[in-house]
Amino acid sequence: MTVQHDENKPLYRGKGLDIYLKLLKLRYSYVDINDLLNYAQMEPYQVNDEAHLFSQKQVNLFHERLVQITGNKNIAREAGRFASSPEALGSMRGSILGL
Repeated sequence: MTVQHDENKPLYRGKGLDIYLKLLKLRYSYVDINDLLNYAQMEPYQVNDEAHLFSQKQVNLFHERLVQITGNKNIAREAGRFASSPEALGSMRGSILGL
């Protein structure tokens, strides 16, 4: 039995991409975020829209371009680590960590 995958099916919320954008602003400020989003067929407002979902194809394009621009093939790992950092959590850090 073969499972078919639809790369255009909306699956992912923008919250994960927002972490990448915060990381880029702090550590890769030379990256043109509008160019990155345009390459991935995304609009800036969609990342902040909690009801909007991105497809696997869009997320793949986002990651592909991000690696090209930064030269960091481990950018996903860096973003994952960044997600729990004080810079990413900001004022929510105390509430989330119960401090």
